[in-house]
Amino acid sequence: TEKLVLGKTSSSNNNFKGKIDRVLIYSVRLTPAEVMAIQNEGRSLTEYTFNNTYSNIYGAEPFNSASGITFVNDRNGNPNSALNFNSTNGTQATIMNLPYNNYPRTISIWVKPNSIQSGYYYYPFLYGTDTSYLLSHYRANDVTLSDAINFMSVATTNTPGVWMHYVYVCDTVNIKIYKNGVLLGSIPMTTTTTNNNNIFKLGYSIGSYPNLDAALDDLKIYKYALSDNEILNLYNYNTLSTQNFNSQNLKASIFPNPTSTNFTIEIENEVKSVEIYSLQGQKVLTSTSKDINV
Repeated sequence: TEKLVLGKTSSSNNNFKGKIDRVLIYSVRLTPAEVMAIQNEGRSLTEYTFNNTYSNIYGAEPFNSASGITFVNDRNGNPNSALNFNSTNGTQATIMNLPYNNYPRTISIWVKPNSIQSGYYYYPFLYGTDTSYLLSHYRANDVTLSDAINFMSVATTNTPGVWMHYVYVCDTVNIKIYKNGVLLGSIPMTTTTTNNNNIFKLGYSIGSYPNLDAALDDLKIYKYALSDNEILNLYNYNTLSTQNFNSQNLKASIFPNPTSTNFTIEIENEVKSVEIYSLQGQKVLTSTSKDINV
């Protein structure tokens, strides 16, 4: 019988002293990209909530403030919790360790166009050099992801005033675009992004097109390719894992469930507030009653 021994040597005086976590054993040789994906699994390189701050969740690497860029309500109605652009200026941040060359990556961002002029391209983000870059843009009826060699465009309706969740995945073999948790399209692609002093840009225009006229929120950058399920969880819960609830510990219940007319909340104490959100993350109802008309 073969045994795996951790932390113990033939001499008790030389036993390992420390912590060990998540031991993985593979029967094949992993590529450098696969090793990096394991290292970064479940963890973003950086996240920007834009909750009245230009900095990331670690309080560092801020985007620049500029005229025409303000904080507005996010998709849940929270004040000063999203970044709004009015076609005047873009902004940029120096984000260390961005994924370059053909390394895998995922970029997740919420977008709400303020207006869309026919035929115009609007760029939520871009980074890299002028000749070796990664960027996305949208128009009224499509969204793209491209670099200097490859170009992917998929048809979709982008409506002013409506929040949309876009996720862009490069897994070194394909690129994929997701909208609101659903895969829109995929093509073969090898990214060729070159480091341009680790500058990551939001809202800038290219050529004769205008700067971004939209609100952006919850920018997340990962140094590995997220799975379909992780992307769906990002859309629904703003986290990679499904939110699980133990029914034995619930202090309240709802009946009838499901319902399309009314429901009642059964709870020991009084209800302070009730909020209902759509699948798109928009708050559609607020109440202080236990009996809700939907």
